[in-house]
Amino acid sequence: TTEIYTLSLHDALPICGLTVKGYLKGKDSVFAAALLVEMVAYTGKTIKELVDEIQAKYGKLYTTGVDIPLTSSQKTTLEDQLSDSSRWQLLEARKVTTVDGVKIWFDEGWCLARLSGTEPLVRITAESEKKEKAEDYIQLVKNQLEC
Repeated sequence: TTEIYTLSLHDALPICGLTVKGYLKGKDSVFAAALLVEMVAYTGKTIKELVDEIQAKYGKLYTTGVDIPLTSSQKTTLEDQLSDSSRWQLLEARKVTTVDGVKIWFDEGWCLARLSGTEPLVRITAESEKKEKAEDYIQLVKNQLEC
């Protein structure tokens, strides 16, 4: 069976996709779309009915993100900043990991900052049950970065 970590369905977000354990480290939109089509075909339900059912069972999560363009010198500096776990402990984090960037778990959600593997930028993504909280996490992490 496939273990699903996160499914973000939100209009016009460039970070939408599905992360599946053992498949890819990042979100894959094409895979998510194929699974969604399969779910609609298999259940006979509309996408809205499926989303409502999932949110009723697991709650609604808000995911937001920002991309910050970098120069090559900023990228080098950020690599060091992102891997320094002590820098992130000051944010009242419940947990911090520094594998492929930094992921910070808070009481009401999480925030991930990582360098893009394909573009000269840092991507910051946050998720919470409250939209404002996710946006606050983005700002908190942006304020910690020196770029």
